[in-house]
Amino acid sequence: MSQVQRWNGNCGSNCSRVEMVPEIAAAVSFVSSLLRTRGCVSEQQLQVFSAALEEALTEHYKHHWFPEKPFKGSGYRCIRINHKMDPIISKAASQIGLSLQQLYQLLPSELTLWVDPYEVSYRIDYKPDTTSAGELCLRSSL
Repeated sequence: MSQVQRWNGNCGSNCSRVEMVPEIAAAVSFVSSLLRTRGCVSEQQLQVFSAALEEALTEHYKHHWFPEKPFKGSGYRCIRINHKMDPIISKAASQIGLSLQQLYQLLPSELTLWVDPYEVSYRIDYKPDTTSAGELCLRSSL
């Protein structure tokens, strides 16, 4: 069983990939599952996409992760699709050759994914009157 390391918030420019592993893994898995559900992306493409998204999120969050104040920086860490594609998602998708048009067909048109210390939650609006929301389970070894 591997030990998950937690970040104390004071890593400066020496942040490593293990600090936000459970939260980023949950977010990456969730977005990948949305792509997998449509059946248009191969497992190999999903692996490449997942690795690219994990790397992009780790880099994006490295100076905006505050376990002692989990909601601090929440807006910065939010992944949002609201008829405009989140640039982090589109960058990772470009690694497997998915265009913006294809992403819009594969992902919900309204998706909010909050990636915070100790919690990853989402909201999907399918239609003006239909909403799905939830919290993703993180590994219990936190």
